[in-house]
Amino acid sequence: MRVATFTSSGKTIEYTDGLFMADAARVSAQQVLDYDRLGTLTWVSDDVKQWVCSLVPAQAGDGMQAPPDASPPRPEGTSSSKSTPKVGLPVHAGPAAPPDPIKRWMERHERLVALAWLAAVIVLIAIGWSTLRGHRAIVTNVYPSLGVAEIRDTSDGELYMAEPVSGLTVWAGDEVRYESWTDEMKRITSVTEPAQAR
Repeated sequence: MRVATFTSSGKTIEYTDGLFMADAARVSAQQVLDYDRLGTLTWVSDDVKQWVCSLVPAQAGDGMQAPPDASPPRPEGTSSSKSTPKVGLPVHAGPAAPPDPIKRWMERHERLVALAWLAAVIVLIAIGWSTLRGHRAIVTNVYPSLGVAEIRDTSDGELYMAEPVSGLTVWAGDEVRYESWTDEMKRITSVTEPAQAR
């Protein structure tokens, strides 16, 4: 009968013929409880854990074999050669998969994970907003015959040549928004603050 599973490795502790076996090695009920105190076990059920706990004071002298009358609880409806009370244990189809350590960490740090997601969303929104708004610049010179203006980016101070979008008139001193068009040429998309307003 499976008693518990080691959380990290998925190996099981079995109880067979009055012996506890952990990965083909005999262990005592006390050792099983020691593993539990370390937080390395996932029990089949609370009833099985209570049964193992009840064996510790009655452990045999060698510490390896449970007393002959100490039978494990059996799932309801199963037969036994000994008279044991039916405790209604669930029947498991197979060994339980060990919990994912990343999932366990996330469950323990739920608020931290939520804050990290919120921060990531805020950063992405800020990046998207700045991209939609375009870059800011000041018009330093206008060349009407060429249909271009010289602009100085307000964040890095670089000078660029820029062409206003169709129908937009710019003057020297205007604060404008621009977007990249090519490496050499930028496109002025709007005037945010005309020079006459300053």
